[in-house]
Amino acid sequence: MAIISIDYPQDELEAELGNTIQVQSEVAVVVFDTPPASGLDAIAQAGFYPGMPHRIMPWLAIEEGSLQSKTIHGGHEWAISATYSIEGATASKASTDTSSYRTEVVPFNWSYQRVVTVDKESGVAIENSAGDPFDPPFIEVVPNIGWRVTMRETSANMNRCFSVGSINNASFQMIGLTIPKYCAQLSNYTPVPQYDQYGNFFSLNTYEVKWNFALSKETGDKIGFRQEVLNAGYNALRTANDLTTKARRYIKGEPCVTPQKLKSDGTPELTAAVDYLQFTVNDLVDFSAFGLPLQYPSSQV
Repeated sequence: MAIISIDYPQDELEAELGNTIQVQSEVAVVVFDTPPASGLDAIAQAGFYPGMPHRIMPWLAIEEGSLQSKTIHGGHEWAISATYSIEGATASKASTDTSSYRTEVVPFNWSYQRVVTVDKESGVAIENSAGDPFDPPFIEVVPNIGWRVTMRETSANMNRCFSVGSINNASFQMIGLTIPKYCAQLSNYTPVPQYDQYGNFFSLNTYEVKWNFALSKETGDKIGFRQEVLNAGYNALRTANDLTTKARRYIKGEPCVTPQKLKSDGTPELTAAVDYLQFTVNDLVDFSAFGLPLQYPSSQV
């Protein structure tokens, strides 16, 4: 059984707000390709459960006993109503009542090293007075933030394992920020099968996502996990952009023993100017399909 569509009619929304209460009631219209066996089956197949966080306001979750379903226009289309509130999001991973587990978001730190080839204040290439780069080059330790997001889901979603190591193929929303393309990596995924007090299966799935907002040395744009390298080599082109004219670089009649700077057209760069090349070395994946929390914090205590 598969879901063809899920819509949330605006005329079915109800809300209540007070100093100690936040309640949102709404109806989801779910269309299946095959009729569910029962109303309970429709709720389960649509992926709704007590404690499920709201799709836009994840600090609210479905209250116990508020899920209801009824058919619309036959067995393929169902209206599933639910009440989301702070009370529905009271259980945490440490709670003995795992049936209403709420999404948990925990930050962590990670870092990596990179070679620094340009002075970040002046923009001038880091070279000695003769125009040669330093050996060894300067190394920068770059601190970053990551997030471990644990969510209750109806399946272990083992296909997520194929995406570990991949970076985002487009910008997406995550815990309050719009993450640019190439700036997030799914570094780990851990599904933990569970059963509630009624014997129903669910899975606590932990997504470990690293953020990297590295800037391009050339344009200043955020390129994240994309690799940027100095355009240099032992060969150059005699004719700009014509790879058939490749020739060994010589300096004062001798072959060069270190990579020499090149222009974007492949010819030798004889001035202080520098050119950079960018490459995508990680697999790409659609992060919006993971269902990660859109806002932060994802729940309230």
